[in-house]
Amino acid sequence: MTSGTASQHRLLGADTSLPVLDPRQNPFHHDSDIFTIVCWNNTFQLSLALEDVDALLLVCKQAERLASSRILRVRRWFMRNGLTFMSQSIFGHNICADVYAVVRHYSDQAADDLSWLNAQADQGNASASYLLARLFIETIDPMSPPGWGNKVERAIFRRLVQATDAGHIMAQFHLAKCYQGNHGVGRDDTKAIAIYRKLAAAGLVQAQVALGSCYEQGEGRAVQILQGLANDGHSDSQNLLGRCYSSGTGVAASQQQAFEWFLRSAALGNSYAEHQVGLCYLWGNWADRDHVEAFQWFRKSAWQGNRYGQYRFGICYWYGQGVARDQDEATNWFLESAVQGHEEARKRIN
Repeated sequence: MTSGTASQHRLLGADTSLPVLDPRQNPFHHDSDIFTIVCWNNTFQLSLALEDVDALLLVCKQAERLASSRILRVRRWFMRNGLTFMSQSIFGHNICADVYAVVRHYSDQAADDLSWLNAQADQGNASASYLLARLFIETIDPMSPPGWGNKVERAIFRRLVQATDAGHIMAQFHLAKCYQGNHGVGRDDTKAIAIYRKLAAAGLVQAQVALGSCYEQGEGRAVQILQGLANDGHSDSQNLLGRCYSSGTGVAASQQQAFEWFLRSAALGNSYAEHQVGLCYLWGNWADRDHVEAFQWFRKSAWQGNRYGQYRFGICYWYGQGVARDQDEATNWFLESAVQGHEEARKRIN
């Protein structure tokens, strides 16, 4: 690849605030990481001629065709093993990047054959260790009690330790959750908070929220941490801050402030906040009591798969709150919620 001058090639942009390439007009219509780098990294843009970028994208496209078949097959393999969120960002981490890190080692193994992934994990592949942990997590019954004696939880903990030792950020985050929740190891809040603090200081928002939750439960600095994140538009923090105001944890109780923060979070699509807004309308907490409005918010939460929203959505149908009474429909939503471990929903269907 050659570098060019203004007289030799069309440069990508002399003004870094006005890049020439527009990712919405990508002629190859793919989501290549390289294309993202080229489009949004001004230094990269200024160092390459447009012809060079055209050639680079063409090479990426050809390589993508060669890899796409195996990537599709390995994604299906993970989905058959219960990892149903392969196209989503989990806790702010794009798990697809981990899939790409192991895809070349996949050779159409059977769905129950973990040997290829175990081999990579044992050789120090952080992504393989993390993916194994995620696969094991999917096998746990949400109603089973946590504890260090659970064989599956011990396997999860072991793989997370491996991935953490290899520098995997999200493995560190989930390792802290193991210490905090007594999953596969004896509970150790001190270790959990130490990991959360380290990750929070490095800018991991999920760790900052988790740290705020820890403080909410006992260290008294939740509001200070959550307020900054909430003001920056982080929906989980807004929802947690609303809970602080609702319960008077770390701040003077204010149902008005709670409702406003729940609304701001719900406006960003946070399913837990949508459930909270529904409760505010259902019970008349600051908002005027309005069962129809409550039903609409519970529906938004339920349709996002939130077990609390699903349960309340079912309650609305069961008692005819904001909607015509329909106990069959209510039972369907109780089942959806119960599958995810909602205890009250389970009682409703037993």
